[in-house]
Amino acid sequence: MTSKQFRERFMTDFPAKVICLALTLLIYWLYNFSQIDKKTLTVPVQVIENGAVTAETDVNHVRAVKVFVKTRQEYLSGIKEDDFNVYVDISAVGKEGTFDFPVIIEPSNSLLLMDSLEVRSVPESIKLSVEKKYFRYVDVEPSLAGTQARGYRVSAVTVEPPFVRVSGAKSVVDQVSSILTDAVDISGISRPAEMTVHLVNENSLLKVEDTPVTVKVFLEQVQSTRDFTNLKVTASGLKSSLELVSISGNVDISVSGSTLSLEKISDSQILAIVDCSSIGSPGTYDLPVVLSLPSWVSLVSQSRSTVQVNVREIPVVIPSEPLVPAEESPVEENVETPEVQ
Repeated sequence: MTSKQFRERFMTDFPAKVICLALTLLIYWLYNFSQIDKKTLTVPVQVIENGAVTAETDVNHVRAVKVFVKTRQEYLSGIKEDDFNVYVDISAVGKEGTFDFPVIIEPSNSLLLMDSLEVRSVPESIKLSVEKKYFRYVDVEPSLAGTQARGYRVSAVTVEPPFVRVSGAKSVVDQVSSILTDAVDISGISRPAEMTVHLVNENSLLKVEDTPVTVKVFLEQVQSTRDFTNLKVTASGLKSSLELVSISGNVDISVSGSTLSLEKISDSQILAIVDCSSIGSPGTYDLPVVLSLPSWVSLVSQSRSTVQVNVREIPVVIPSEPLVPAEESPVEENVETPEVQ
């Protein structure tokens, strides 16, 4: 076919051909448009700080942005928040102040292969106040959880290292006095414990040195007191020629020691004794009360330090002579006496 014949055929019914082509393109576009749908995701925003400044505060309190995704329907169901890296980069700023930073959206590699992918964020920029970077060292504060074993209490807690470096805007860093550790569980412990935990940073505008911390917890037994009342005073060392008549009154005492030890003491382990070995004759004497206590307790108070002891001499019993039975008299025979005329 010559070029002249081609032009003649091409121009034949040309308006109709143009209309057909337009209709075909319209139908194709309408079909593709019907296959396109959109989805809205909420994605957290990161702040990139590789320069001399750091974010002081988020003026608009924006921690996340809405990401609008438009693509073919069959792709939307598989798209999630993790497929997008959303951030603002303040690294290029070299002075303090408040600036509008564009929100940058980076889709994952798998999303970049999709047809007709469109993404945008709302808002498209975030206003941030920035300050020069600043750092200092603050105390590490251990955080204890749970209750130690009954009868014990925490006597001391040490952390290693005791200080940690924090950095950020000066206005933020100056408000930090200490950094807490993860919870150290001391439930039911009755002896010193050592645990390694991490630091807790709940301020996104503050950077904390990521270092493990060793926490040592030391215990001691809880001390308390216990009263023993109406203790009977017993006498010892009294001479064999004397006997105890009376001891004036009982004794009340209070002792101290660990709570667990005091609970185990029985009344028989607490003795109140008066030493009578110095008494040589009957009478009434004021003598000191000596207490016998278990070695693990200490005396706190005593109601009386002396008691009156009354003793007497044991009477000597002289045995009487045994009674000897009398000899029986002979029985006289009954002799008949003659009658006197």
